[in-house]
Amino acid sequence: MSSISQLLTDNNPHSNILETAGKLANHTGIPAYVVGGYVRDIMLGKPSSDIDIMVEGDGIAFSKQLAKELNINVTVDYDKFGTALIPHPEVGIEVATARKEDYDPGSRKPKVTASTVEEDMSRRDFTINAISASILPDNFGELYDPFGGIKDLQKGLIITPLD
Repeated sequence: MSSISQLLTDNNPHSNILETAGKLANHTGIPAYVVGGYVRDIMLGKPSSDIDIMVEGDGIAFSKQLAKELNINVTVDYDKFGTALIPHPEVGIEVATARKEDYDPGSRKPKVTASTVEEDMSRRDFTINAISASILPDNFGELYDPFGGIKDLQKGLIITPLD
């Protein structure tokens, strides 16, 4: 399975949100993906109560633009992590900057820097949560699975991405 475009559009109550976010990302020239549990759940045929969108750019700025497109006037921003929540009445939407986190020895507080989708996926807890799908119009639904999460999902395995 290299694309889940049909799963993201057919009978999906969130397809309009995903398509709107993808068109906005395309217009602003930044790569954007639906990631993590949303992708995992939709591949399993399960409903999801929240949408996680990751952009290779400023996630907070993108969330403000997306909220405006969705006729929502406010976002809840978490500047330190480059993430924001959009309080949509039907589904939770979190927009995140693709990031990596580095820790000083003995510290539990990460140094957060912008990164690529692959670097962001590598910090996920399990490979089945390290699967993303593009939401850009030209390759909508195209899967990106750098750590074999689809295979692990099919086999029922729980493995960390860097194992």
